[in-house]
Amino acid sequence: MTSRTTHRLALCVGLLALPTLAACGDDDQATVAEWTEAANTICGDINAARDEAATDAFPSEGETVTVEHLQAFYETFEPDFRAAIERMGELDRPAEIADEVDGFVTAGREFANYMAAASADDTIAENDLAADGDVEAVRAFEKAGPNLDLTVCEGG
Repeated sequence: MTSRTTHRLALCVGLLALPTLAACGDDDQATVAEWTEAANTICGDINAARDEAATDAFPSEGETVTVEHLQAFYETFEPDFRAAIERMGELDRPAEIADEVDGFVTAGREFANYMAAASADDTIAENDLAADGDVEAVRAFEKAGPNLDLTVCEGG
């Protein structure tokens, strides 16, 4: 092995180690901007999953949405939504927004629980449909995290 090859390998190993080193220590905690960017990416995933589930579950425009349509939507969308909210909860968060992030994640989990319940319980889904989606779990999620600058999230 030539010294040039050795130097290249050392440089590559050093570059590979940078993300690990950057993750060490409190001084390298994510900034608000970094957290917001990562969270908005996850919100984009949520929006895409929602749109796909809606296309698959709901009838064409102008047709009546039934309890079965709503339950099919929730059944399809809830696992993707829940996984995305959990990913958001696992993000390294700056101390100055930690409480608000925790509230947003908690509201997201509660909304996921609501969707799971509504997908399995006709009465919950009927009440949701009658209220045109204006139910507490939805309102709580929509109000959560008002200062998080989640411009991609419907709820933030």
